Amino acid sequence: TAWYGLTQPGYSEQTITNEFNELYTQLNYDNKFGAFDVVANVGAQWNQRNYSYINAATTGGLQIPDYYSIRTSVGNINYDRDHVRFKNYSMFATASVGYDNFIYLDGSYRKEWSSTADLDDNSVDVYGLSASLIFSKFIENNDILSFGKLRAGIAQAPSFPDNYTLNNTYSIQNSYQDKLSISTPNTLANLQLKGGIREEKELGTELKFFGNKLGLDFTYFNRTDSELPSSLTINGATGYTATTGNESINETNGWELGLAATPFSNDDFRWDVTFNIARYRKKVIKINDLTDQTTLAGVWNASLRADEGDDWGNIYGTKWQRDDNGNILLDESGTPQYTNTIEKVANIQPDFTGGLNNMLTYKNFNLNFSMDFQKGGNFYSVTKMFNASSGNGAQTVGTNDLGNPIRDLVIDNAGNEVTSANVNNVQPSSGGIRVDGADMTTGQEVSYYVKPRTYFNNLYGVAEEWVYDASYIKLRQVSLGYTFPKPLMEKLPFDSMKLSVYANNLWLIYSKVNGIDPSEIEDYFSS
Repeated sequence: TAWYGLTQPGYSEQTITNEFNELYTQLNYDNKFGAFDVVANVGAQWNQRNYSYINAATTGGLQIPDYYSIRTSVGNINYDRDHVRFKNYSMFATASVGYDNFIYLDGSYRKEWSSTADLDDNSVDVYGLSASLIFSKFIENNDILSFGKLRAGIAQAPSFPDNYTLNNTYSIQNSYQDKLSISTPNTLANLQLKGGIREEKELGTELKFFGNKLGLDFTYFNRTDSELPSSLTINGATGYTATTGNESINETNGWELGLAATPFSNDDFRWDVTFNIARYRKKVIKINDLTDQTTLAGVWNASLRADEGDDWGNIYGTKWQRDDNGNILLDESGTPQYTNTIEKVANIQPDFTGGLNNMLTYKNFNLNFSMDFQKGGNFYSVTKMFNASSGNGAQTVGTNDLGNPIRDLVIDNAGNEVTSANVNNVQPSSGGIRVDGADMTTGQEVSYYVKPRTYFNNLYGVAEEWVYDASYIKLRQVSLGYTFPKPLMEKLPFDSMKLSVYANNLWLIYSKVNGIDPSEIEDYFSS
């Protein structure tokens, strides 16, 4: 429809069909032999998904005003469609054996087939094995250690290619002069794509102290992604910009620590605290026999890449040219100089992440507040870049070191309005942003006053300028609840009832970035 003549009237229709069919069968076994508990099952699963989408829209307005129909389109009807079909089959078996409630052994096996993989190599076999020992059962009762458990395990999961990556697919476009138009793909198909495996090994312990008033849970893990179907960038001279392969190997090592405590409790009041902190590092072991680097994402002169032999998630773009002392090089007009090549600027992986939760309970009332935090990691802010280049950012206003508004005119000693001038050649009333650096020719330290519009336009697209530390501390949520007493519930058709109010994203306690909440950043394309 048209809004007060501001837009051209139009009409569109859209039909989406999403069909999912599944067959599932499972046989279970559960028995006890003396001190042994045995649980086992075998089963199979079959599923199929059909998804179709079609959209039709008028172009050029409507032949009959206020008659909304695809047939009243002035121009050629704009069609858009998609159709996806795939099938998965699997067989699985699991078994668990426990002895005297203190030692447990679990195992699993799964074989899965997918229609999206190479017809001659379209199945993946995975398994899992874990063991746990409650060692506190062998320790005499004491006032310190209440519970102790050790655990270890290895688990695998399959991953198959996306739909239609084995063959080139062509997108149907709008007709051109009554001829069907089809676009060629930018991604090279790979007929030999198969499924890959994610394998994770884990060691951990769970401890409780002082009558369960203090608890500790620690886990160390190692994760390997082997032969997972992954996108690879290739030279555009081939006629394609990307392909999909199975040769990539990524390895992640990390640990997680959780603490739980009850500092105080009595008949009416209880205070519970939980704290967790974790660190991981994902490293690229191999990408492909043909390349040692691939682009994961890219936007506005910056890209996210994976480099073989380096940490996953490097941010690439242009950087400032600097002297040995770290000063940015400036030309004779005070313009900062950046590199002519694309270089590694930073990495997105944090040093550690964590959270803190407090629960205060008084009779039927409870007050809960939670915080989370991150130390390290970097992000590239398109928001900050556009705010500055458009003149809408806070950094584009204020006063310079002369005490004058930076948006005032830059006036040299001769009284002329100029775009930039050396600090020794401006009047005391001059505006402009003071830019410090080193002369790119002489190497001497120099300073200029530059018009804000000129200065911030020069920063646009220089990736290093818009990369920030993602560290933060945030009060994530506060909630207040009331649980209705049981005698009242006996008069109502409910077993229990609780009334709560919540408030989220209340306070960014700490951040190194003004105007941006690092805990809420998202992919540019997702917004």
